[in-house]
Amino acid sequence: MQKLLGFISILLGLAAIIWMSPVFSIAAILLAILTINMSRYRGYKFKFSQGNPSARKGFVLGCIALVLSIVYLLVFKSVIVTGESGMENLLIRGDKVLVLRKGFGDEGPRYNDLVTFRLPLNPKKILISRCVAMEYDTVRIIDKDVYVNGRPYPNLSSIKFTDFQSLPSIVSNRDNFGPYEVPKDSYFFLSDNRDEAQRDSRNIGAVKAMYLIGKPVYVLYNQGPPRKFSIKRLFSIFSRYDFSRSGKI
Repeated sequence: MQKLLGFISILLGLAAIIWMSPVFSIAAILLAILTINMSRYRGYKFKFSQGNPSARKGFVLGCIALVLSIVYLLVFKSVIVTGESGMENLLIRGDKVLVLRKGFGDEGPRYNDLVTFRLPLNPKKILISRCVAMEYDTVRIIDKDVYVNGRPYPNLSSIKFTDFQSLPSIVSNRDNFGPYEVPKDSYFFLSDNRDEAQRDSRNIGAVKAMYLIGKPVYVLYNQGPPRKFSIKRLFSIFSRYDFSRSGKI
């Protein structure tokens, strides 16, 4: 029993390092302490040197993982792309994206920077889009062409159009918008997939700096669309990860 618990604590420690999870880290540490004390009961006083070797390894791994995960959470945030097609083909549904919290320094995002931010009307919702204008800039869209301060805004190679019909502004803000002046301490975002994006500044308005999270820098993997929990899914948890999506953004 002690060997089994010690082995489980090692697995939890390894899982904590892989996923940078404080929960797994604490679980590995607590299970290791319990296993060590099972071998020599003395009022549950912690006897590390006399404990099960596997449990000691699990304890060490758990401590290492806890420190790493705390540092990781302070510096980075991981975001899952869910249901939004606004950044295809650069990002697709199911991508797990590593976000650098202080990626823009004190100056904030610049033109064309990818930005991770919270939806102002629903801060629990996290979006990724591209900055095209900053405070006091004037944005206008005419037949899908973007103008900032009266000058044509260049399209990057990642910009995608799927519908070449231009909708009038009375029907939709998608193809004709503005002029609109970006308020103070705010940013105007447009998605790369211009025709299918549902939530960028054409619809939600400019986003204040207080809602910014950081700069997306790396795709860790793709875990596919969300699925309901099942025993079969539990045993196939590793096979559904697509690491071919891994790479710098």
